[in-house]
Amino acid sequence: MFLVRRDISVCSKAFLRIFRINKNTLTRATTVLEGNVMASGFSKPNCKAENTLELVSWLEEFASYTTDRMPDTMSCFVPYGTRKMDVYTKYRSESCSSASKSTLFRTWSLLSTFKD
Repeated sequence: MFLVRRDISVCSKAFLRIFRINKNTLTRATTVLEGNVMASGFSKPNCKAENTLELVSWLEEFASYTTDRMPDTMSCFVPYGTRKMDVYTKYRSESCSSASKSTLFRTWSLLSTFKD
């Protein structure tokens, strides 16, 4: 049984679901705790790679120079006939970092400002 608060205890499966962690993370954390280790050595959650951050910055700059912004919303429309592959080719020619095509397409779909 795990204590969630002082007065609430839950089974291990419920604990994993409540905190959205998997069994391996819990096992590793308890091993570290039992070993009296000061630092856990876990990686930072949701840290983005440097290439992805540079890609987001480049896409925002691309949007500010080439897209049509709507005055009433935050959305941007790319010019007619622009393909994502053309944007990727332009990114590769202008940027010194190299994110993959799938990263560009995934980032494009996650940015809410772009409308196809």
